[in-house]
Amino acid sequence: MNMKKNITELDWSVLVASIENYKNSNGCKDNDEAYGLCLVGGLFPNYEGDIRDILVEGSNDCGVDAIKIDRHENGAHIHIFQFKHCRTRKNAETKTFPEGATDKLISFIDRLFEKDKDIEHYANPYLWDKVQEIWDLYQYPQTQISVYLCTNGQKLNGGKKYKLDNFLKEKDIILEEIDFISSLNTLSSRAPSDTEHEFQAIEKQYLSRVDGDIKGLVASIPATSLISLITDPKDGERINTNIFDSNIRVYLGKDNPVNGSIIKSALSEDNSYFWYLNNGITAVCSDFLYKPVSSPIIKIKNLQIVNGAQTTSALFEVYKRKPESLEDIVILFRLYETKDKNLPYDIAIATNSQTRILARDLMSNMDTQVKLEAGFSHFGYFYERKVGQHRHEKQEKRIDSKKLGQLILAYDMRYPEKSKKDSDHIFTSLYSDVFNSDLTIEHLLDIFLTSQVLDNKKETANLQRRKGAVDDVDTFMTYGYYHALYIVALLSEKLGVIISSNKNRESLVEDALNIMRDYVGDVRTKDYYNLFRNPKTKEELYDKVMEKGQIPLPLGLAAIH
Repeated sequence: MNMKKNITELDWSVLVASIENYKNSNGCKDNDEAYGLCLVGGLFPNYEGDIRDILVEGSNDCGVDAIKIDRHENGAHIHIFQFKHCRTRKNAETKTFPEGATDKLISFIDRLFEKDKDIEHYANPYLWDKVQEIWDLYQYPQTQISVYLCTNGQKLNGGKKYKLDNFLKEKDIILEEIDFISSLNTLSSRAPSDTEHEFQAIEKQYLSRVDGDIKGLVASIPATSLISLITDPKDGERINTNIFDSNIRVYLGKDNPVNGSIIKSALSEDNSYFWYLNNGITAVCSDFLYKPVSSPIIKIKNLQIVNGAQTTSALFEVYKRKPESLEDIVILFRLYETKDKNLPYDIAIATNSQTRILARDLMSNMDTQVKLEAGFSHFGYFYERKVGQHRHEKQEKRIDSKKLGQLILAYDMRYPEKSKKDSDHIFTSLYSDVFNSDLTIEHLLDIFLTSQVLDNKKETANLQRRKGAVDDVDTFMTYGYYHALYIVALLSEKLGVIISSNKNRESLVEDALNIMRDYVGDVRTKDYYNLFRNPKTKEELYDKVMEKGQIPLPLGLAAIH
């Protein structure tokens, strides 16, 4: 009997969003096809051909959905895929990879190794072409095969798994199993793609050590080498921001006091002292290699700068202004090789000391935050888990993580007074309640779009006030913004009106503001700051909404105080 493995609403919505986005962007016939192609694209991000050319599925596919062949000088690596796409969350939690599918696969591989010419008669033309290519390649000694069982459900288990394992071992075939979690990681673009960098250390100014499964290197490197590492290969005027994905912060700007000091130091006549006055750069990677000689070239795979975003970005500013200033600057560079996915986070926290670390910074690389960024991206929005992360994108497409937390507090949790007053706790004591696993990307996007309607109303009110208008101006919006969103939530539930359409959002917001206008008129106070910090205000607004009938308060409200 299969054990049910719980899948959160958030994880399911991110996966569905990624599949839907791929289907719509690439003209796939259905979500089943989109799942397979998107998955292969994620597993092999550097694939240059037409991904559709790998498909062999359909009638007479012998249990094979796709075959990808990577040729090299002495043979090839052949990748054989089976895709099983679960269309519901329930099935994804309970369904394992179907056992019957593996029997077909075993039969096909048997005939493949026997070079059974009869395959031509029961294989479709696409599969038959691939079979002939494989037979041709198998004359080379370094040709190998990997089989991929891919599902957004659960892995194969039981006797069929044992039978398949033994069969593939006899054939010297590698088995790769992809389940819901690994599908999610790949489809949400969280699987790392292979990148390579290199730099040259200065003479013998380097030291290395190894402790178990971690390897470290400390070296002095020219500032010009650092610039080469971080420059976007497609645009020499911009930084490759992907290299800072594991950093808890993005560049805070040249106006930041610390960064201003770095720039000033680099441009000064005494910039040769930079090595002594700066904490340097800390980076992690999956692998690094060098020969222990004077001025070695260090080759690095999957480099991530976890501490030093301010230093590197500030030096890039100097490079754009006065590149010759970098010629005398030497940087202290710490590099760690590790396969432990948690260690980069620990290193980032331990070594970030130049600029004050905020609670938001600490949580920016947590799993839920990364999932939210991936999920929103499939709808064309940029989730900023780090301050200013997507500052080059259009403002209306940027979703700030703190702002989203405030919206959730007001709309879902019905605590508008906490949205502003306790916003500092969103990434501390309130974090697990606010960013919970029952969230869905679609719902959060609806709340965000509703908040944009409120933003427009608030800006209109502010504009009128700046022009000198006093009467009939919604001045309460400055402090009552989240209470208005709270009322929208109540009205939506009471009336059974969803906020997934622009028309409904506009209507509900206007109704909410009318209730707010009546309320502030009744209380006869202009002290909106204290009015909307008082929990009693929420209760009184609730009563106003409920005057024409009652709806139950949401369960679990008492959990947060």
